[in-house]
Amino acid sequence: MRVHLPGNALNLRQRQWEKLRTLMYRTAKTDNFNTRRFKEHGIDPFSIHTLEDYIRRIPFTAKGDLLNDRLAHPPFGTNFTEPLDRYTRFCQTTGTATGQPMAVLDTPASWETMLACWRQVYRAAGIKAGDRIFFAFSFGPFLASGLRLKQPPATAWCCLAVGCPVRPAWR
Repeated sequence: MRVHLPGNALNLRQRQWEKLRTLMYRTAKTDNFNTRRFKEHGIDPFSIHTLEDYIRRIPFTAKGDLLNDRLAHPPFGTNFTEPLDRYTRFCQTTGTATGQPMAVLDTPASWETMLACWRQVYRAAGIKAGDRIFFAFSFGPFLASGLRLKQPPATAWCCLAVGCPVRPAWR
């Protein structure tokens, strides 16, 4: 099944740049992980005017960079776009790759955006009401596989939103 999104590739790239630029400008006005990286690399984010310029000039961020920031600024690091008190959800990675779990905090808006992305993935996959979904992992405190307080994971919320029963694997 092929999913057709509105607009053409050029418009998509322009919309992506507009959203990225908005986030970059917003981030540049705070004292956080990204602002410090801009300064460390001598980059004025307000001098970047195209997606190609951004790709060429902004250094790639590796997971180790985020881990080092979290270790230097416990418990969550400084990779945020909002004041800490606006974050209402906590998930974490398993820490399998680095040996250190990484915290992932969400505001109500960022959580809903992530759910909307998952709903789009399921729609694109052709999942519809009445389909049965089995997750081959238990619902732990992990972003992909679960949340805290016995809530189903984000992916399961989206299955439920399209009317699909969800069953996790047993521990």
